[in-house]
Amino acid sequence: MSLKESSAMLADNGIAVHESLCGVRTDLDYSTQCGGPTGDLLLHLIENNALNDALDLGYGPAEQIQYEKVDCPE
Repeated sequence: MSLKESSAMLADNGIAVHESLCGVRTDLDYSTQCGGPTGDLLLHLIENNALNDALDLGYGPAEQIQYEKVDCPE
């Protein structure tokens, strides 16, 4: 899913997205293998009162992991 698609999913479900950016996890190591997990993240700034709705959609709170912001792929 692209950053734009992820943001649109939130908005389509009534969750206002104030900012979106890409990140990568820094608290885990990922082996390089085709089709394996990468640690890439899609990050969205939303209102605190919308967190439960975002969790219901499968999103998770970023403060529970370590990450750094990176440029989004084209």
